[in-house]
Amino acid sequence: KNIVLSDVVTRRQPDLSLCPLPLVPRAPQPASSDSPLTFRIVTISDTHGRHDNIHVPPADLLVHCGDFTKAGEEFEVVEFATWLAKQPCKHKVLIAGNHEVTFDAEYFCRDGWRFHKRAEAADLEAVSRRCRQVLAERCPEVHVLENEELQVGPLRIWGSPCQGAFFSSHTMSAFALPQGCDGAPWSDIPSGVDVVV
Repeated sequence: KNIVLSDVVTRRQPDLSLCPLPLVPRAPQPASSDSPLTFRIVTISDTHGRHDNIHVPPADLLVHCGDFTKAGEEFEVVEFATWLAKQPCKHKVLIAGNHEVTFDAEYFCRDGWRFHKRAEAADLEAVSRRCRQVLAERCPEVHVLENEELQVGPLRIWGSPCQGAFFSSHTMSAFALPQGCDGAPWSDIPSGVDVVV
């Protein structure tokens, strides 16, 4: 969690003798759209509003694997979307996590509103719609995947916010599947997909 995957060189070279494939360490290469053989992906998750502390290197694709807010509040979505729009990545893909309670309208209206101050007085469905709208307005190039596939450059990406059931009513559990994972979309993942988020 909270990992940025990119070309990283440490002072100490890793021990590659245990690797079954012949690997040769190399210096990081700059992201380049000039080479059709290079497609750099940066993957992050569980930033919970701390995205300003993350350095995202230039890349072809930035993937956020969910939990970009603490509780899916509109101000958190605004801050994240504003940050996301500034990142040096040609394509941006994300899925909502269990903390993005407003992105799961059914859950938010039923239980998730409890994690927001003064939410009981609000039109909950409107709050849910507004959070998705704010993300789209502030960062129009982002693709939010919800049990669907997207072609990004040479890659087929399929993403889902769904996850196993949570065991506490005190835990944010947007997009949680019921016990036994009834209705899980895993069988809907198309054959030949390159990346699953």
